[in-house]
Amino acid sequence: MPETVFESKFVTAVEEVDFPSERWRYLLSANDVNNNGVAEKVQGCGFTARQVQAYVNLINSQTTEFLISTYLCGGVNAKVACSALQIRTSKDDKDKLIRLLDSPIAAERELAVRAFTYRLGESFESEIVPKLYELSKIEKEPAVLESLCYAMYHLGAQESVSHLKHLVSHSDPAVRFALAACFFGTDDQDGVNCLMALSRDEDPEVRNWAVTGLGSALDDLEDQLPLKNIFVDRLADTERFTRLEAISALSKFKDKDERALSVLIAELNTDPVPLIAVESAISFASPELRSHLVKLLDRTEDDPIIPVIKAALEVCQ
Repeated sequence: MPETVFESKFVTAVEEVDFPSERWRYLLSANDVNNNGVAEKVQGCGFTARQVQAYVNLINSQTTEFLISTYLCGGVNAKVACSALQIRTSKDDKDKLIRLLDSPIAAERELAVRAFTYRLGESFESEIVPKLYELSKIEKEPAVLESLCYAMYHLGAQESVSHLKHLVSHSDPAVRFALAACFFGTDDQDGVNCLMALSRDEDPEVRNWAVTGLGSALDDLEDQLPLKNIFVDRLADTERFTRLEAISALSKFKDKDERALSVLIAELNTDPVPLIAVESAISFASPELRSHLVKLLDRTEDDPIIPVIKAALEVCQ
């Protein structure tokens, strides 16, 4: 049984679990550790189901004050404490965190915003989201602004663009990346304008996410033409996956751009060839791509991309 709340061997085991989403939040919200992806993988690291359940119960039984204190101490345990706070839904817990939004200590404001990030439900949002809007007007700390962007995205805040668009020229690339994530796929014109600006950002990760976000919004935009030059510009991006996202976006336009086709040919001849390149070939459906696609059939039949390559060959007759 656990000797301490945050037993280092257990925390390390959970941190090393390969899991696509928030591993701690998923684990701590488990009703049954025998039917929880993270818990099952932790058991594979030498912990019994009973031990995993005991650790989960112990962490969840801690007071809100203790978890807040743990978060403020930093380190890996801060992540665990934040996740434990995120799944709490009582009014008392919520009120304690709401008060932290007005704290003069940036780390406390950041915790409050992060703790609210995954709280969904109309009654909750009607109280919390307006408070996040108010904080966004006065907040200066980059870490808090970054968390605000993610929180508004996850909460589906309807007015996030109007309250966050001023961050498009923020000096911290982490804030600009979070803004691109918040505005991902938006059809709000101000949000689209922000993503267009961020598509030319000096930071490669910001550029990539902005271009990807614009590409995902194409089908929802009445006027796509202004974005075409954005994608054409990114065909020469120094980052490969930004180029590929630009190619993918341009493949959605009715009038196919020959410049994108030539860049796609180059990408189909550069190992490794990712799925997005072959999918773009399907959208272009150009006979010019056929010989380059044939070369990719040397992959093993077990490669999951093989059926996509065959589909691309079929349309590129």
